[in-house]
Amino acid sequence: MGISQQQLNTVVIALRASSDPVVVNALAHNNHVKLADWCNDNSATKAWMSAASRRDLFEAMNIATYDAVSAGKKDSWQMMMSVAPIDMSRAAMRKGILDIFVTADANAMLAGLTEWASNAELILGGNNATSGTVTALKRNWAGEIDAKELKQAFIESQ
Repeated sequence: MGISQQQLNTVVIALRASSDPVVVNALAHNNHVKLADWCNDNSATKAWMSAASRRDLFEAMNIATYDAVSAGKKDSWQMMMSVAPIDMSRAAMRKGILDIFVTADANAMLAGLTEWASNAELILGGNNATSGTVTALKRNWAGEIDAKELKQAFIESQ
């Protein structure tokens, strides 16, 4: 989903208040490309994937564990994979994995279905959501910020 003007304004306010040396330097030089790059860089916070592909789902799975589950649970897993991409921020999707793969492997799978939130995604927030032993950010917005739209937001906010 695209970023709204209100969300861009929130990012601009956060950037102006930032003490991060990269942001401070970019602001001092009116370098909107560098600011956009920083916004799109990974933070240190994990977030639930908003569009886990069939490949993501398959690679998160332990084949030996899959072999050991019942035929009904295999069918359930195939149904989940058939509707990929899956929004892992949805509790029902995470619960499905826990229900199908009851072992500790379910927690490893869930951990594999997270990704690093960007700095901008972190600025725009969300709520932590926990399934099994895995906690990750359920983002309010996911995406990338374009340097041109960020520059325009800075101009309009002056």
